Formats: sequence, structure tokens, C-alpha cells
Amino acid sequence: MSTKFVTIDTDGAWSVKPWPKNASAQDDLLRVNINGWFATVGAGEFTMWIDDEGLFKNLKANIIASGIARQPIVGNVVITGKVDAAGNALGLKATELDQVVGLIAQYQAETLPF
Repeated sequence: MSTKFVTIDTDGAWSVKPWPKNASAQDDLLRVNINGWFATVGAGEFTMWIDDEGLFKNLKANIIASGIARQPIVGNVVITGKVDAAGNALGLKATELDQVVGLIAQYQAETLPF
């Protein structure tokens, strides 16, 4: 079964992509999608990966990610499943992906100007 990850940009654009199985490829993928070194933020049943220097870099607020994490988040983010006991990030299973997409829709609707 192929797992996925979700990216959410500060402009509200988001996408779903396949999560690689190789840990090195995962690290590279996170750095590229976040545009820097990363840290994690708990987001309920998921892991949110953020730029660890986002505040120092004065990155733009990510309204959708902030809603999902229930705390202020800046910069682009990646959402995966939980991290296993060995510290490896797990991709999102189909049901988890559905939950994340539902949360994105919820927080997109809440940020509309009308």
C-alpha cells in the first residue's frame, strides 16, 4: 500500500504526493518542500513538518496549517503520519489522508473573506 504526504503553502495551495520509503529521500523531500531545515509540530493524529527557523526568517503565516495545529505556524509545511519508535516518519494512509483533506477544507472555509 502506497502512503502519501500533504504540502500546504502559505498562499493556501496544497497538494498530495507519494511518501518515499527511503529515510534519506524523506529528509531531502522535507527540506525541499519546507525550503530549509525542519522541525516537527504535533497536529493531532498527524505530524506537521515546519521550517525550524521560520520565525527568525520572518516567514509568512500559514493560516491553514495554523488551524490544523491549533497554534501559529509560519512557512510552508508537510503533513505526514506519526513518527515510529525508531524516529522514522510514516506516510499518511488513505483514511488519514481523508482526514487531513477534510481539515484543509474546514480551515480554508474559515479563512474566506465572506
